[in-house]
Amino acid sequence: MNDSPYGVKPGGPWQPPIPYAPPGPPWHRPSRIPLVVSVVGVPIAIALAAASWFRASGGESLPVATDSSSQHSEQEVAAAKKAICDARNMGYEASAVAGNKTSDDPNIQFVIAVNVRLSSIASAEYLQLQIDKHPAAPPALAAAARDLALAYTNMTLFHLSDASDEKLKPAYAELDAADAKVIQACK
Repeated sequence: MNDSPYGVKPGGPWQPPIPYAPPGPPWHRPSRIPLVVSVVGVPIAIALAAASWFRASGGESLPVATDSSSQHSEQEVAAAKKAICDARNMGYEASAVAGNKTSDDPNIQFVIAVNVRLSSIASAEYLQLQIDKHPAAPPALAAAARDLALAYTNMTLFHLSDASDEKLKPAYAELDAADAKVIQACK
């Protein structure tokens, strides 16, 4: 036996360290998916925010054509209308898919919230890009689509600032009204 109160006597045998074993089977370890999504999603959100910061925003600063039919052919007007309406539909679908996900895990809930906000920012940005890219769009449709992009942005900013329900309800109403105008203009 060993008479030393501190373990092995100098020069005596020693046991090598036990190799590290993960705590339990792989399915019991915490998921790294939220970390990966956050590491990928946050830089994308920051890049989109920076791009929108330096881009011209909607509203009075952008010129609006008074009559697109006199400057553009019917084919150009139809193509512009289709592009803007498709952009609205794509943004609506992205927001619906991101918003319909659920989870009991708080990490996944955070990732879902980030994805919903990211889909709103991306929808607003894509819609504005299509408006700018297609000047032949009918003025009523272009104005309604600008209002929708602005409503997406306002709603996202309210969410990011943890706004109260009394501020969020009008933002949702504004978004619904703007969306209805675009849908009407796309008919």
